[in-house]
Amino acid sequence: MGRRTRVAVVEGGLVGATFALGLDAAGIEAVLIEREVPRTRDTPGPGSARGRAIAVAHGTRLLIEAQQDDRRPWWPAVEVLATPLLRVHVSERGWFGRTVLDAAALGVPALGYVLRAGEMQGAVWERLRAAAAVEVVAPARVRGVRVRQRSAIVELDDGGETSTTLEADLVVAADGAGSALRGRVDRPDSVRSHRHRTLIAELVLSAPHRGSAYERFVDGGILALLPLPGRRMGLVATGSAALIDELLAIRPPVFRRRIEGWIEGRGGRIESVAARAAFPLYRVAAGRQAFGRVALIGSAANQLHPVAGQGFNLGARDAGALLSLLRSAEPGADLGSAARMRRFQALRRFDVRATGLFTDGLVCGFGLRAFPAGLARNLAMTALDLVAPANRVFGLAAMGWRVGSPSAFLEGRQAP
Repeated sequence: MGRRTRVAVVEGGLVGATFALGLDAAGIEAVLIEREVPRTRDTPGPGSARGRAIAVAHGTRLLIEAQQDDRRPWWPAVEVLATPLLRVHVSERGWFGRTVLDAAALGVPALGYVLRAGEMQGAVWERLRAAAAVEVVAPARVRGVRVRQRSAIVELDDGGETSTTLEADLVVAADGAGSALRGRVDRPDSVRSHRHRTLIAELVLSAPHRGSAYERFVDGGILALLPLPGRRMGLVATGSAALIDELLAIRPPVFRRRIEGWIEGRGGRIESVAARAAFPLYRVAAGRQAFGRVALIGSAANQLHPVAGQGFNLGARDAGALLSLLRSAEPGADLGSAARMRRFQALRRFDVRATGLFTDGLVCGFGLRAFPAGLARNLAMTALDLVAPANRVFGLAAMGWRVGSPSAFLEGRQAP
């Protein structure tokens, strides 16, 4: 047997779950379909995907605050777990150039907020347990979606003997880079493998990080150090499969010396390293994000290289743009209408393309090893550091403000 709802959200990862909370705050009836029973209280280990450090940009924070229910705000539960990101140092090993983004110079309390992905996920799911407008169906999997003229029928497998169906105006696919629903919207070749893999670990340093993060381009790889509570920092390293396999295989003392040699004293000496883990990288670039009552958000639509930490923030802006369209609908309006889906696609086009070009450009640009390319890169970084207007534009873009991004415009929020 089946039931009716306004919006069906497929998967409750960070983007899907925060989008569902936005629906709840707006009083829009929805069902969130999740493959696993949500975990709210466990502490994710540093060697797991849930234990990876993520950065929530300041623009994303403002977007979240604009979407939440003021009577039951949930961002404070995340903020108490997070470390404010006050400075970002960008440099290349063996070269003279650098760029520093500073929150105080840009007039914001923080450039972003760093915490483990699983900790944020737990805080969001804790709040979803009290949601009035959103029902969570878990564990359950989507077997298929049939789009009709006035609704979409979602076929569910919840482990029971009989199949379950759900009828909705709109189906929102937030089921990650391996999305099973993307085929209803986009071409089959929208996913390609990066030549890189990524390694995550958690470091304890000898000196306080004071809210500083480091993006360090080294020969053959990219390192990001993100501040966590105390003297801990989350390490995200990307590089060739051979390089990442080598970093996984070497003993902890050798690993520490290798990372210290790459960062050259930035952040202090590494005292210890927690469990290391590696994952493949995929570039997802959907040509369309909406078609036939199915909308894609987050990495189901676009998964980026982790350089510059734009992945979750881009997905949050997907969710924000779609939510703004749903909140502005007249009572009883068709939330999955063709006109609304075309509008969502148009709203996201520029931001998605600009962010993808930015991250892919960084990876390709720093991958060029010839001397002229290196000189040009470092002159550009120096110019960004010395020319205040350029530094400001770069910093605002990193925090989520750009044309077509809801961070700058939703609920009247403006760049500082």
